[in-house]
Amino acid sequence: MNDQIKILLLEDEPLDAELIRRELNKGGVDSELLVVRNKEQFRQALVHFPADIVLSDHSIPQFSSLEALKMMRLADINVPFILITATMTDEFAANIMKEGADDYIIKDRLSRLPSAVNNAIGKFRLVREKTAERLRINEELKSLNYRLQLATKSADLGIWEWDVLSNRLKWDEGMYQLYHFEDLEQEPSYDSCVSRLHPEDKGYVFEQIQLALDGKIKYDIGFRVVDQQNRVYDLRATGIVEWNDSRVPLRMIGVSWDITKQKSTAREREQIIKEMSKRNAELEQFSYIISHNLRSPVANIIGASTVMYDLELPAEDRLFLIKSVHQSALSLDNIIRDMNHILEIKDGNHMKEVVRFSKLVEEIRFITSDLLLMNKFSIKYDFSLIDELFCVKPYLYSIFYNLISNSVKYSRKDVVSCITIKSEQLADKTILLFEDNGIGFNLDKNKDDVFGLYRRFHSNYPGKGMGLFMVKSQVEIIGGNVTVDSSENEGTTFRIEFKSN
Repeated sequence: MNDQIKILLLEDEPLDAELIRRELNKGGVDSELLVVRNKEQFRQALVHFPADIVLSDHSIPQFSSLEALKMMRLADINVPFILITATMTDEFAANIMKEGADDYIIKDRLSRLPSAVNNAIGKFRLVREKTAERLRINEELKSLNYRLQLATKSADLGIWEWDVLSNRLKWDEGMYQLYHFEDLEQEPSYDSCVSRLHPEDKGYVFEQIQLALDGKIKYDIGFRVVDQQNRVYDLRATGIVEWNDSRVPLRMIGVSWDITKQKSTAREREQIIKEMSKRNAELEQFSYIISHNLRSPVANIIGASTVMYDLELPAEDRLFLIKSVHQSALSLDNIIRDMNHILEIKDGNHMKEVVRFSKLVEEIRFITSDLLLMNKFSIKYDFSLIDELFCVKPYLYSIFYNLISNSVKYSRKDVVSCITIKSEQLADKTILLFEDNGIGFNLDKNKDDVFGLYRRFHSNYPGKGMGLFMVKSQVEIIGGNVTVDSSENEGTTFRIEFKSN
């Protein structure tokens, strides 16, 4: 400990006193030690020596440790007391501790003395500090009532006091108004207050009250009350708990006030922010869909038209390229029409249409024909159970396109690469399964990052790590959810569930 400790030692054997002094020094206890050998010296020391702790041998001629302890208490000296004795029975140990001793040490085990002294003084100081804190709080509570009464004159506050032991409440007039009790003569009760709490808030309020009574939190909560006409009001309450010396809660006293207008304003603000966030997300999705869906047909048109500059190109090849340009232009036109449809119609329900899965896959197969051929990749599908979904087509198109192009990108070179897409009908759900035999990834290692933005698991493959993030976002926008299962060098399966229309 940092401060020098004043130790009063009652010991009639000089050798034992010296051993105790040495053990304290050895244990690093910075102390001023006063040794007294009899009852009268002990009495005088209690008056003139401000001891922080008393150490006492048990058996002194015509004096004992129990008498020394009682003498201390009669003199109103409240410091730790440690018995040091040659022998100790269990019965005597229990009695001396019951009388108020803080610890006991056997003389042939003095090595524990330094830690016993430090511990006893540390506990004593802690108790003293807590006692002072309780006294301070009690003084604050005495003046709190007066201050709260003044506060109610300038604000719409209600003052309350709860006697925890008798479970009785005291309210001022403001509390009756806050809880919408019309009869001011009716004595408030704990049960009557509980009856006005909103059913969804009761559990929370009970929990917060108990935590405050246990001294774990400051009581400062918001909750709702319901009047007899089922009108809901938002209130806030804050209070202080008063305990006795044994930390048993005696009462709570505090104030309450109405925050209905503030809560209503906050809810409106949150709703506006939520709507703005949703609009921003939709705009980001719209921008991404445009860039992805337009890329392939534009690339096909550029590629085919570039080849057509060759004057020696056979007529048959030229005709094929013209057809390719035409088909790509039609696809481009369809995509632009879909985008215009989203922009022109604000009602989300009108933006939806019946989309056939098989037709969607064929469109993507045509758009990516060169990519599929170059990678020797095949697309298989089975939509015999269900082949359509009422949704926003551009979003579903983008989902299919991303998952198919991902499977092509991460295909294996040592197998015949393919993706199999099939649909299932399960109760009120439409399920889509995208299963490939590509390189896959370690799901246990990366499960938290699969659909994260800019998350990539194969650094030697091109990409920005946006595809799966967009897939998840688009699936959720049209009311579905997506999960994934994957193993390295075995493939990946995406499961998408939509609630059937």
